[in-house]
Amino acid sequence: SPTYYYVNGFFGTLLYCNCKVDPTPISIYTSNSTEPTCEGLKKCEDVCDMDSPGCRMLQIPADNATLIPLNVWQYTEQLFGFEHNPGEMIRNLFVYIFFLKVVDFLLLSFVVKIKR
Repeated sequence: SPTYYYVNGFFGTLLYCNCKVDPTPISIYTSNSTEPTCEGLKKCEDVCDMDSPGCRMLQIPADNATLIPLNVWQYTEQLFGFEHNPGEMIRNLFVYIFFLKVVDFLLLSFVVKIKR
């Protein structure tokens, strides 16, 4: 449906983050809190644009003792199945609009011919 393409393109453009947080669980019982790492055990501040809203860090509880670090974009991808390909989303919207315009034109021409 066009709503999916619109919402996916909108949130994909706003929340896209160019890096992935390593899915290494963090224990809440360890005294030395380890920072999440990105892109193969690199510091996220070095790899990611931390000013981007999609790169903000979340810690999702896996169970009572561990947290899984994710950024907002990864969470949105996993929760809603969004992808970052705004070009494809825009193309699909234009095809949908074009198809509706063609159907509208054909229906109008059909109604006009019936009234004659």
